[in-house]
Amino acid sequence: MMTGTSMAAPNITGAIALIKQKHPDWSPAEIRAALTSTARLIEDRQNRIVTPLAQGSGLVDIDKALKAEILPLMNNLSFELLKSHTGTQTITQHLKIKNVSNLTQTFTTKNQLLEGKATVHMPDSITIPAHETVVVPVKLKVNTSLVMNKHIGIIQLTKEKEQINIPYIALVSSKDGCVASPSSHPC
Repeated sequence: MMTGTSMAAPNITGAIALIKQKHPDWSPAEIRAALTSTARLIEDRQNRIVTPLAQGSGLVDIDKALKAEILPLMNNLSFELLKSHTGTQTITQHLKIKNVSNLTQTFTTKNQLLEGKATVHMPDSITIPAHETVVVPVKLKVNTSLVMNKHIGIIQLTKEKEQINIPYIALVSSKDGCVASPSSHPC
């Protein structure tokens, strides 16, 4: 079995070509959104979702990507590098989501924290009119005095059986500016 970047690059290139063929008017950002938001999340042997740092957006599902109607124009949210020991901080990022369908669509939202102790606040549901783009505020709240320096999760938009995943991360530097994990060697 051949794996790694040498195999991923031609596979993704082929997927992009198929999407471009079906949707010739889509921009590179829209094509990326279709690929990343419909990807299947990878789980470890204990059936826990692997963090986006290890899997990116997941395994491409070309069938779903070709049928994508909701396109998160940001394939992830980064909540910056936060300075440690500055108390509780709240950072807001804005998620742009485009509806390319002919119908208004409503999704429920859920935060799945994979690592860390951050809390995420966003609307409980998002309604996106047909052929419109909405901007959704996503607020992350984290105590920078905690030992944890990585806060990683996935925002999930769900409608019936459809699920769209948008990974996020917030990093907290140590007093000396280092971002090493407690289990790794010191910076």
